Amino acid sequence: MAPPSFPWSSFPRNQHAAATITISSDDSGGSSVHSIVDVSSDDEATSKRKWSREDERAILATIADLHSVNGGVIPPSSAILDELRVNGALGRPGTSSRELSKKVYNMRRKFATSALKAAANGGKLKPRTKHRDKKLYEESQDVWPEMLEDGGYSYWEAKAARRSR
Repeated sequence: MAPPSFPWSSFPRNQHAAATITISSDDSGGSSVHSIVDVSSDDEATSKRKWSREDERAILATIADLHSVNGGVIPPSSAILDELRVNGALGRPGTSSRELSKKVYNMRRKFATSALKAAANGGKLKPRTKHRDKKLYEESQDVWPEMLEDGGYSYWEAKAARRSR
């Protein structure tokens, strides 16, 4: 019995799409294709996101705790990662210290941007700000209170100074 031909050209050529093929066997021992179903991700941004909201909250809470214990100094990412692992708070398996460091850097940069926007808007984020971004902004205030006080200006000035070297 020749294998059935599949209409591969009809599948979308999107890297975020997947196909599921259901195969069942009949009484004669052969198999037949019952259906070909295109299963696409419902939200492309969600499929690209590596870090869950819970992981981001756990990272911020851990940094805030370690920040207060260490006299206002944020410990290195290896110490943050160790604390997250001890508490079992990180749901993302196999995270390296380097990945966590990059995530913290990106969260800090995002908070500085949000603080700058909030300062320009009378201390509040604009109503059309995404819910996720608002929550991260609120939770980041305990981690980087100095950026909140000056609206993120010190962060951006220091970054510009580093680039001009």
